[in-house]
Amino acid sequence: LAIQDVVLVGPFTKELRDPNWPSEILKALGAAVEIHYVQCPPEERKRRLASRGNARDLAKLKDWDDHIQYYGLESPPVFEHVLVDGSGLDEA
Repeated sequence: LAIQDVVLVGPFTKELRDPNWPSEILKALGAAVEIHYVQCPPEERKRRLASRGNARDLAKLKDWDDHIQYYGLESPPVFEHVLVDGSGLDEA
């Protein structure tokens, strides 16, 4: 961390509701953090999953309604963050 930037990716759905999460990361890592929250509509996410053709996504796509319920309303984090609209981003 002292030499280069680090990017962590994940749903972190539970942590998004914890106003103390950034300070807990700071304590654990000993480095300042900047959180970017990438958001896109569920139908775009479904399209991207289907187009990437990864076997691990088959169960998600098969029962999409159940899968998407896991994320709830997908509200942005309760702490300071950079909001990124991922709906227009090209697939990686």
